[in-house]
Amino acid sequence: MSDPTKVPAPPKPSPEKAAPQPPEAGWQEEWSEEVPRQPDTEQVWEHDEDTSDSDTDWEDEDLLSSDTVGDVDEEGWAPTEGDWEDASDWEDEIAPEPDPDPFDDMPDAPSIVGWKTRVDVPAYGVADLPARCSTDCSTSTFHTEVQPGEEGHVRLRVQGAEFEVPVTDESGELVIQLTLTVSDKTFPLDLRIRATSGAPLLVLGRDALAGRFLIDVAG
Repeated sequence: MSDPTKVPAPPKPSPEKAAPQPPEAGWQEEWSEEVPRQPDTEQVWEHDEDTSDSDTDWEDEDLLSSDTVGDVDEEGWAPTEGDWEDASDWEDEIAPEPDPDPFDDMPDAPSIVGWKTRVDVPAYGVADLPARCSTDCSTSTFHTEVQPGEEGHVRLRVQGAEFEVPVTDESGELVIQLTLTVSDKTFPLDLRIRATSGAPLLVLGRDALAGRFLIDVAG
């Protein structure tokens, strides 16, 4: 049985926990360098809400709508269909005109003729006039009987037919113009007159052959 006069011993105090020590200086800088900071999503969301109703965003949506044509340029302008029409009209005004085709008056492909051929002068009823193609001559000549005619004219006798044609004097040479039919082509041609008492002969030079005929030397 315990003694009532004896005072019990006080309880032993429990050991206290050690107080946390502050971290070493500079730990925040090392932690920020090792782990990148995550963006503040709430702040970004608030920024989007603040700027979504701005006039600039609405203008961009209008520019990118289906009614526009083309891409938006650096200044934020997208051309519309009307703008493209105006641009095409402007291009038509400043577009240079194409150079004329030098062969517009010779639309047909060259015909093949022999170096000896026949020529018609339909205006005066002359047919099958002997002719020779000569690429050595730059001009064409007509060897035939010639007599003086009225003023500014000469009288030609060709295969029994006689007719007068206008004549010009070029550097001492008599020049006439006749419309000839050679193969499938009919064209006017200036001819230098060479008086002769023999059979008529027409020499076709380069002025008659160029662009119109190809010469078959075996023909």
